[in-house]
Amino acid sequence: MDAPLLEMRRLSVVYRTSGGPVRAVRDVDLTIRKGDIVGIVGESGSGKTSLVSAIMTLLPPKATIEGQILFGGRDLYGLDAKQRRALRGNGIATIFQDPFTAFNPVTPIGRQLVEFQHWRRDLDDGARWRRAEEMLVRVGLGDPGLRMHQYPHQLSGGIRQRIGIAAALLTDPLLLIADEPTTALDATTEMQIIELLAEARSMVDGAIVFVTHDMALVGAFCDRVAVMYAGELVEVAPVDPAFSALRHPYSRALLACDPARLPEGCREFPTIPGHVPAPFARRSGCIFEPRCGQAAPVCATTPPPAVVAGDGSIVRCHRVPA
Repeated sequence: MDAPLLEMRRLSVVYRTSGGPVRAVRDVDLTIRKGDIVGIVGESGSGKTSLVSAIMTLLPPKATIEGQILFGGRDLYGLDAKQRRALRGNGIATIFQDPFTAFNPVTPIGRQLVEFQHWRRDLDDGARWRRAEEMLVRVGLGDPGLRMHQYPHQLSGGIRQRIGIAAALLTDPLLLIADEPTTALDATTEMQIIELLAEARSMVDGAIVFVTHDMALVGAFCDRVAVMYAGELVEVAPVDPAFSALRHPYSRALLACDPARLPEGCREFPTIPGHVPAPFARRSGCIFEPRCGQAAPVCATTPPPAVVAGDGSIVRCHRVPA
């Protein structure tokens, strides 16, 4: 088996606040190998953004990490600032969720795409320009010469997101992080972007991490799903059309809330009772216990073990047999 491309070991992200330390991510263990497409899913406030910010080494100054993030065997937080910058855009690339703010508004798109390739010392600006035009065609944009001379405000959100994907792919990343890339788009454009990302799989000689709150998008695009709740990774499982491998009560509750799975004529949208706990709340047992319809007394007092199944899935739940 190939060595992991990305490995998180007991990773926690801690923010310093006036009220004391807040753990936005708690003791996450996750391994991603070359060829994987892993969907990280959870409600707002589950820690997804803090997790991917840690992977990109773009945490704010008030944040620190505990544990390790290894990329290609290198500890990202053992590198100096210059080495981390060198990895961003030349090893790790990101498609951000807001295509309206992802580009410099006063610089033409072509100039920006050329600058994204600054690390290609073997290419002059002319070659980088031609390479950028070719990539715009590959992501489904006609008339690339016109697009290269346009400014971001002249483009729709869907076109800007396609250009964002092109910009990320121009760096030949080993790890591509798509951070909720369809959030600001309409439903039709959303599916077009998902189809484009699926096609882009052949252009990434590594792995893709897809961050979303939408289980339907995970089912359409990913090989594995990593479910986060209140900063903790509660389940990692393979993806199949029925999500039959999901066993954690929270994972199943998210699936039940998927609009695409509601019966025809349903007049009431399902919800998960209760609220995500505040990140500074003290915890003793299972973090999902206050909202879980299957909770037992042990769930309130004892953290659940990590149960590993034969298909490689991992679930943290007292109700799942070892």
